[in-house]
Amino acid sequence: MARVLIVTGKAAEDIVRKAVAYSKTRHCINIAVTPIPIAAFLTAEYIANYLRNLGIKAGDYDYILLPGLSRGSGKIVEEAIGIKAVKGTINAYDLIDLLKIDDLSILSSDEPADEVLHNVLENSVRSILIDIEKSLDNSNSILVGGVKVPINPPPIRIAAEVAEAHTLSIDRLVKEVYKTY
Repeated sequence: MARVLIVTGKAAEDIVRKAVAYSKTRHCINIAVTPIPIAAFLTAEYIANYLRNLGIKAGDYDYILLPGLSRGSGKIVEEAIGIKAVKGTINAYDLIDLLKIDDLSILSSDEPADEVLHNVLENSVRSILIDIEKSLDNSNSILVGGVKVPINPPPIRIAAEVAEAHTLSIDRLVKEVYKTY
């Protein structure tokens, strides 16, 4: 697994330490706590200088994990220190989930990890949904307004949402549903 240096501010230090412990990560983690209390106030230039003053150099770590809301690109830190620097999560508690990921190379020098992971998860779920939809045929789905809906979900497709549907007659309900198409 990767050797990771997490950079944070004083105010988030306890949260970061707890998140690392709770994550049960397989990565080798060290934490650099800057004298700046709020991690979001850190800039890439400040972090680069701070780490340089600590004696951090190429080969010490595989990744430097910057606060998700730190200003500037991790590339500035990477160029100064010689270690790939990527943005972590916006909220320190979310490090618990982030550190469970084996391949940290998917993280960005510029975008907070939350955004990168959201895109990865969304693409994964979309791919699963497409595969399921491709497997639908007349024997395992019904056609509703041109959309194949599985007889035995998942996935569940909301074909139409009609407020107060329980108060409508069947004929009126059908008319309301077709209004949406």
